[in-house]
Amino acid sequence: MCMGVIFLFVMPDNQMNARWLSKEDRLLAIERIRVNQQGVGNKHWKFYQLKEALLDPLSWAFFFYALIADIPNGKFLSYSKIFRNQPPTNQ
Repeated sequence: MCMGVIFLFVMPDNQMNARWLSKEDRLLAIERIRVNQQGVGNKHWKFYQLKEALLDPLSWAFFFYALIADIPNGKFLSYSKIFRNQPPTNQ
């Protein structure tokens, strides 16, 4: 979790905000992306992409895989705290 917080503040969100790159290096990185026709960033929602993602079977497969994989983890994590705090009983 600490690494995630560090990366949140250290890593830039695009090439134009990379502090460790010089101005020339930033321009080269942006030019490389322009040649590949990838773009630097887009903050606008495109509803046809949302529709495509919702209709994609592989997206649903990943969703159900994550759901099924996390169900046992939730049970063990929540009940382990309860069992740890109870004193042993002699029966």
